[in-house]
Amino acid sequence: MKIWSAALALVCLLGLHAAPAAAFTEIEVRQDRDGAGPSHIFHLHDSVLAVIDPLDGTISAYADTHGTAVRTASMPVGFRPWRLVRLPGSVAIISEDGLSRIEVGRDQTAWPREFELIEHHAADPTYRVAPLMRVPSGVLLQPFRGAGALRIRAIGPYYVASARELERFGDGRRYVLWKEFYTSEPPPGEADERRVKVNVYVGRFERDGTLSGIAALPIAVMSRVGFDYATILPDGTIALLASIVTDGKPGPFKIYDLGFQAPSPYLVALQKAVGPPRHWANAPAPADIFPTPEPKPVAVAAAWAGRGSGADAVDDMQQAPSRARMRREMDAYRDHRWTLSETNRRNPCSAMIVPGLELECRNRQRFVVPAEQLRLRTPVAMQGVPYDWGGNDSLERFDDKIKRGFIAGNIGGTFWSAGSRRVTAGVDCSGLVSNVWHLDHHAGTYELPDLTDPVDQLHHMRIGDVLLLPDHHVALYREQVDLDGASIGIRVTEAASRCGAVCDSVYEVDHFEDYMLRRFRTKQ
Repeated sequence: MKIWSAALALVCLLGLHAAPAAAFTEIEVRQDRDGAGPSHIFHLHDSVLAVIDPLDGTISAYADTHGTAVRTASMPVGFRPWRLVRLPGSVAIISEDGLSRIEVGRDQTAWPREFELIEHHAADPTYRVAPLMRVPSGVLLQPFRGAGALRIRAIGPYYVASARELERFGDGRRYVLWKEFYTSEPPPGEADERRVKVNVYVGRFERDGTLSGIAALPIAVMSRVGFDYATILPDGTIALLASIVTDGKPGPFKIYDLGFQAPSPYLVALQKAVGPPRHWANAPAPADIFPTPEPKPVAVAAAWAGRGSGADAVDDMQQAPSRARMRREMDAYRDHRWTLSETNRRNPCSAMIVPGLELECRNRQRFVVPAEQLRLRTPVAMQGVPYDWGGNDSLERFDDKIKRGFIAGNIGGTFWSAGSRRVTAGVDCSGLVSNVWHLDHHAGTYELPDLTDPVDQLHHMRIGDVLLLPDHHVALYREQVDLDGASIGIRVTEAASRCGAVCDSVYEVDHFEDYMLRRFRTKQ
């Protein structure tokens, strides 16, 4: 089992005691080769786990005794996994729009080649999750399926952003993952450096609600954060799905085994206390996250001259569009309809895309077509401008490129040599923001801090503001939503490899660990 310095520092601060290492095998799932990574992990049976990978559109089963997947099945085309509902014989995966689901049997040997898409109704009591209630000291898991209410209190002087029950085995113990959110205090004279910070814990609670074990997850050194990245094994240990940053570089996605620590008497008393919260435990020290670099402005000859935002772009880049106009632009990129033909998904390193122009590919493995496109029969109607690493196309320019046979997006990275002409079409995360804000150039995430002002609190964010991690990713804020009755959810519009296009996504706050809250800087 790998030891992380951030997790150890947290253990020391909380006064925990080491538990014996478990025997689960450290299993490599795949390399960190895109901007998202596997999104969920959950327990099937015995020591067999399932991992959802939206990039490949698959669900794979991994066993303790095997180093590779023992079974893999496809998800339906277009299905975007979100919530897990654990049932006795299966795990239901609810889609992000809440309109469909797939049922994954706990016996992986009986899996079909492709799971069936089932119509989902939120009111169906079979697929409910434990409802939450906001209370002054944190959140309360309300009585649910034979278990009583369970109060989750913040360890640090923070805000309990969300909580969910991971598993419940026959011994009556309950395993709960919760997230504590705050914004860091900026260094003196550097007000722009305030960041989103999230601490994540998994607690083991006995039948009477006593906290008997706790683990701090090393989110500060996880290069990507999925939706459900931890689950519980029957032996009472945690399986963590993560790409761990080492020497500033993300490693492959692996399944790690974490053991629970014995909580200090103070933490036990804290979780059992009633009334106004008291904070006996020291606040954990924030750790740095090491971002994966985003491409710098494209060093290739542009296929078109002119502005990235179209002919009606605002002349002065410091004059922000109205909120209503930003909403319309966000909707337009998300809802844009276009037709994918066979010519739009050719390999640009193996075919001539622009007549008479040979493309010199130096990093062929960096060209990755969104997986959904490869599984579709062409021609097919598509929605959402595709994600294109380094792309900055207006809607008009995108449509023109697609009709001319350019490649519909690339989620892998720069694959061409210097001086080559761009042959892909679409936008990346900062290209989307540049167009929505009507900038006169493609401003990368490393440049956006200079064009924006900080927003001091999450509840002060407005539509068209951004959540920004410089040199990594940026997403346009839409709204804050309540999940499961009390958890904080943030709806954003983003160009992301996860959906392979511009789409709306709902994340819990831990997804934005170390991000800045920013607003377009208007003219004074």
